[in-house]
Amino acid sequence: MAIPTETQVLEWFESLSNWGRWGGDDQLGCLNLITPEKRKRAAALVQEGVPVSCARPITTEMAPDISFQVQRYMVDSGEG
Repeated sequence: MAIPTETQVLEWFESLSNWGRWGGDDQLGCLNLITPEKRKRAAALVQEGVPVSCARPITTEMAPDISFQVQRYMVDSGEG
């Protein structure tokens, strides 16, 4: 497979963009595709009540995939 040219990539950005698809005031973007009917169908697929977090765990240790050091700010010590 050939490496795409800059022109091709820029054309893809334009042709595949959803920017403005639902109007200028829209705040949901592609979440508009998740209709009440789709939520109902998805809920019917649940077999166990096990929650799955989509959050990324916060670690204070550096790792190859972490390009910045975590910073923690305390507003109050919580002491008396």
